[in-house]
Amino acid sequence: MQATLKSWYIPDTQDNRLLFGLSAPVDTHSIRELSKVGEVNKTALNEFLEMLILKGYSKNTQRTYYYEFAQFLYLLGNHDAKSLDAERIRSYFLYCAEELHMKESRINSRYNAVKFFYEKVLGRDKFFIELPRPKMPSKLPKQISVRDIKKLFDAVSNPKHSVMLKL
Repeated sequence: MQATLKSWYIPDTQDNRLLFGLSAPVDTHSIRELSKVGEVNKTALNEFLEMLILKGYSKNTQRTYYYEFAQFLYLLGNHDAKSLDAERIRSYFLYCAEELHMKESRINSRYNAVKFFYEKVLGRDKFFIELPRPKMPSKLPKQISVRDIKKLFDAVSNPKHSVMLKL
């Protein structure tokens, strides 16, 4: 139950759709992305999606990789993705970082999708070995939970060290 809206939600499953007489959802997201890709790269995008399905990637990973790879192909326009070299791809990721101001996690996601295409779909081994990944910023926790502090105190057996920690 959604407490703020005071309403019930049911999962969007095939059985529930049949029960309520609803049609299957149209994946408008992928239709939009496919329409942005140049004609020369539409087959590459389809091959990419087929390989994701054949490899058994989760629906969430398929959706993320598909979107990120479609963005890559959209930027290429009518340049064939299969003919790009490592230096051109490197400049693309530099563009993502400097011009588009993407966060490290987003660049890594896009990197994984493009890498999947070149290494798994096209079979180019170690194509990305010279391309560096962006360093993820390390973040400290906002606060340590009471449970974690208790575990820390319980792990110390030396009385002197225990007193030092508790101070």
